[in-house]
Amino acid sequence: MKIAIASCMNAKIYTNQPVWRNIEQMNPDALVLLGDSIYLDIPWVTVVPGGSIHPSEADAADFLNHGFELFRQLLGRPEFASLISRLGPGKAFAIWDDHDFLWNGAAGGAMPSKIYGDHFRVTRTLFKAFRTALGKGNPAAFPNSTSDPVFSSPNEPAPGYQVIDLSSAEKVCLHLTDGRSFRDKHNLLGSAQRAQITLEMNKRPGWINILASGIVFNGSKGECWSGFRDDHEWLLRTAQEHRILVASGDVHEKPPALAT
Repeated sequence: MKIAIASCMNAKIYTNQPVWRNIEQMNPDALVLLGDSIYLDIPWVTVVPGGSIHPSEADAADFLNHGFELFRQLLGRPEFASLISRLGPGKAFAIWDDHDFLWNGAAGGAMPSKIYGDHFRVTRTLFKAFRTALGKGNPAAFPNSTSDPVFSSPNEPAPGYQVIDLSSAEKVCLHLTDGRSFRDKHNLLGSAQRAQITLEMNKRPGWINILASGIVFNGSKGECWSGFRDDHEWLLRTAQEHRILVASGDVHEKPPALAT
């Protein structure tokens, strides 16, 4: 099967995005968005009267309006909307990373709910609505207004971990991780999420397991799995028993063969 992966797109700043048309022409069987589908901190939140503030300083209403418009802009891009519609229901998936979770470097497990609870609630409802539209293969399924009931959920849970069997015939499984909600100084996924992933892989011996990650596994700069010892060692051990492909977002550079 043919799987397209993408990450780090900012429809607010880069309004011309022909890459989605190129992907559609390749006729993929599935699309996996690996985080930073929007940038909640680029640009900052516009407030009235004029001016802008960092999203951490925005109240719940301004933060919701800001994120809502950013997701609407992405889903409204004709090239992106065409790709999602052509894929159809159950073929487009997404995880989040720092910029569509909250802002650069944000780690939910290290951020007290007493201070950031409203931000968590808003961003979880926004991401749920985004995932729902992708899952339906219909960009127009994203709410038309911030007054939609989906944004009023007081206790929306974190996206967490999800597992999808992409192809039982070809034995291909997709593992959607949540590398932000439970992250702290020492943990990327955390023990509970690691246990869930291990359990699901054990149910599928011999399958190809695609692990969707918002950050790279190995790297010489920036965030990578090796900065979280328990998670890094767990994945290396697990890879001794299962066929694992790590699909990494947040690369931000061309491979040497494509560099100019």
